[in-house]
Amino acid sequence: MRIALVNHRDWIEGGMDKVALVQLETLQRLGHTVELFTQFHANNRKTPYRKYFPQDVERQRYLLRLKKLHTFPKDLYHTFYNPVAGQQFAAFLDDFKPDIVHVHGLMRAFSPALYDAAASRDIPVIQTHHYVKLICPTGKLLQGDHHYCQNMPCIRGNTVNCVLHACQDQSIFRSLVSAFELKVNRRRYIEKPSLHLAPSRYLENLLLRAGVESNKLCYHPNFVNTDIFFPDNLSSTREDYFFYMGRLANEKGIQVLIDAFAPLTSCKLYIAGTGPLEAYCQRRIQQEKLYHIQCLGHLNENALVPWIQHARATLMPSLWGEIFGLTIIESFACATPVIGARVGAIPELIEEGHNGFLVEPGNVKALQNAIFKMALISKKTIDGMGYAGLEQVRQRYTLNHHIENLIRFYEREAVAV
Repeated sequence: MRIALVNHRDWIEGGMDKVALVQLETLQRLGHTVELFTQFHANNRKTPYRKYFPQDVERQRYLLRLKKLHTFPKDLYHTFYNPVAGQQFAAFLDDFKPDIVHVHGLMRAFSPALYDAAASRDIPVIQTHHYVKLICPTGKLLQGDHHYCQNMPCIRGNTVNCVLHACQDQSIFRSLVSAFELKVNRRRYIEKPSLHLAPSRYLENLLLRAGVESNKLCYHPNFVNTDIFFPDNLSSTREDYFFYMGRLANEKGIQVLIDAFAPLTSCKLYIAGTGPLEAYCQRRIQQEKLYHIQCLGHLNENALVPWIQHARATLMPSLWGEIFGLTIIESFACATPVIGARVGAIPELIEEGHNGFLVEPGNVKALQNAIFKMALISKKTIDGMGYAGLEQVRQRYTLNHHIENLIRFYEREAVAV
């Protein structure tokens, strides 16, 4: 089968990129002809189709780099519909001639013009949702960019709430652009794909509430590569520290995490990752002399695994509705339990007291209590919780199971055309 994968980038910055690129490599290894369509970048992998990649799409996204007044109308229009990206994607499709197009995430920088190019050639489009951009103009479900948006007033298309609370970067103007873009393109996002894939039951339910028809929506959970993430079978190697891995951003609960650990000088915390709050973390550690907390920066997967294997637990203190929780199943694959926030899809993965602990999002005291509880129980008990998580991964979240189901989706949609 000839498959066109669409992703915003061809390097790994987050979970969406990891899922898309592992799919690409695995499908190619299984004998399928797969090509990636992405934004042009100096570090793009070598491919004869690189000439079709649209350039400078980041400049058009929410007008964050708007500098010249005379380009404003064009940049504003391209925020809602990017005809240049559509034309380049059309040329890519005519050259590559795929049987199916698989889009990862709602990429407003590419816009629904990609859907139109595929539809005009009778090529079915499968859309995997990695964020809540169909439900929330900012894709974060954080009201005012701070607190989890429980009521989700934008879910049926009334996006004025985003502007009223300045949910996009605490900017009225950017919030207005984001709200209007979703208002304009919402119907296209819902109707153009022939199939929507949701990696969690949480997101599946939100997409149904947003108006996606049940016969065009399937649950398709993410995966962990157990050839890379695996347990250290020696229980004696479990050490007395906690580990966070992921993006250093407000929605990930980084400030809450440091607030919780600040007075717990007997509990070591190692933080792996980069992001907008990286400098904040370093500054707090230095100013408050939090020497039991250490930032490790970016670590590749091979470097991450030993840190996960030997931790008492990893942490996911998110404030927003996590769509899946890839780092949770990576921890489970290493037989390490997880302390996570009771928000989004996290409770689908963590069973209280069985493979980890759940806490209320943003509750520093509750997080401290869970840390204390994990610090005081025996390593044998921790190993038991970790291996309960590992068994869950083996039953539900392997790469082989994920790819087998994905190929079934491809074959079904390709035949339906």
